[in-house]
Amino acid sequence: MDNRLRSKIFVSSAYVDLREARQIAIKTVLELGHLPIAMEHFPSSSQTSWELIASTVRSADYMILILGGRYGTVAGDGLSFTQREIELAKELRIPILSFVHGAPGDLPAKIQDIDPRSREHLARFRAAICQASNVRFWTAPTELAGQIAIAIVVETANNPRFSLTDSNPEVRGGKNPATALKSQASSRNEHKTEKSADTDQPKVRGLRISLDRRALQSRKISLEALKAELKPPTGGPKTGGEIRVVLELDDRNRILEIDIPGRYDVGPMMQGHLGTLPGVLDVIDL
Repeated sequence: MDNRLRSKIFVSSAYVDLREARQIAIKTVLELGHLPIAMEHFPSSSQTSWELIASTVRSADYMILILGGRYGTVAGDGLSFTQREIELAKELRIPILSFVHGAPGDLPAKIQDIDPRSREHLARFRAAICQASNVRFWTAPTELAGQIAIAIVVETANNPRFSLTDSNPEVRGGKNPATALKSQASSRNEHKTEKSADTDQPKVRGLRISLDRRALQSRKISLEALKAELKPPTGGPKTGGEIRVVLELDDRNRILEIDIPGRYDVGPMMQGHLGTLPGVLDVIDL
């Protein structure tokens, strides 16, 4: 039985210009074990478009907002569906994680608004978002995976909202979410170790990389940058080892451990190289 704590996370954005960004956001939410809510998955319904959107927003635990170069489809009141989604989330006090393109004027013309009114609406909406929340800026969709992952990890630890509850009474009884997730990871690792012992296979070797929270917040290091430094094992996909990243959540010694999917070179040279990267506190054997 799956005992993980899960949240429902609504992905809000214009669609035509942000298809790749949306897919990255949806994939990241899934990889972290949560449930993405996105227009791509909406069923056929007798409800109006806004009625369906509003009902799904009300069910969400968190919102992800991605802004690019277009304001988006406009509803009957003159506001885009994206802005209406965010306004409703604010009314419901749903936490909003905002990711705003850092240079929308540099985007290709085909994914920018041509209509002056839409441009004005987008500029006002963008300014309001930047003033109201701690915005993360991006210029390439590939940057979003790491930014979104870190934002979700920190937000779910500091402001836990888990509507998809599990069957573990200890967790339901108020166990700290970060501790719960860490305990679940440890439980899975113990299970894997026992299984290895039963089959007389050697234990899986890997690296545990601790990252500086302040370096993450100042963007001196990111999960994407760290992943870019990893190399495949020289002996093929069945060799190598696991990579586990340890994130410090706050000054109260709360941490969260994330396993990067796949197997990588975990030899002494790679271990030494990873230890020299900015924002890396230490690299030790699993």
